[in-house]
Amino acid sequence: MSERPVFGKTEKVLLWTFLIFSWVILWLKAGLSPITHDEAATFFYYVQGKSFIPFFADADPNNHVLNSALTSVFYSLFGDSLISLRLASLLFFPLYFYFVIKIAGKIKNTFVKWVFILVFVFSNGLVDFFSLCRGYGMSMALLMGSIYYLIQALQTNKTKYQPAFLSLALLAFLANMTLLVSFLMIFILSIDEFFKWKQ
Repeated sequence: MSERPVFGKTEKVLLWTFLIFSWVILWLKAGLSPITHDEAATFFYYVQGKSFIPFFADADPNNHVLNSALTSVFYSLFGDSLISLRLASLLFFPLYFYFVIKIAGKIKNTFVKWVFILVFVFSNGLVDFFSLCRGYGMSMALLMGSIYYLIQALQTNKTKYQPAFLSLALLAFLANMTLLVSFLMIFILSIDEFFKWKQ
């Protein structure tokens, strides 16, 4: 017996509409919103001089390492326009959306599933970070991916998902070092599960 698809055709159209609508709004915000103080500090301290490696760069919480590294690449390629400085964050939004949908697909109750999607896709305070030159948006995209693969690992008891959720958790931490506790929790869970699988 074939498994019923998680989302029907109408729901998939709705999801594509949500993605396109949200991403277009983010591109508009990225191109039209004035630069913030923190973005300017990131640019002058870390991006412009390509000095973002921890312990070699200025010791400041403004250095979201992954964001600073990717932004310095886009700055070298495309100059200092608002869009090029915010491009790294913008490009992480589809990844965030993808993992929100993948996690939502695990929820059996249709109402709860759609509330979950709407909350995570249209939470203005969270989603706005994808239109700024900051590491918070990309860290949420990577953390969502890590959580998804952690769920996969726990549900299937397969170690093949372990490298994916650990790698994504580490990248999320590099995008936003305030996720240290989240990273450590995922790391400890992975070790615990690894030993359970070995038994």
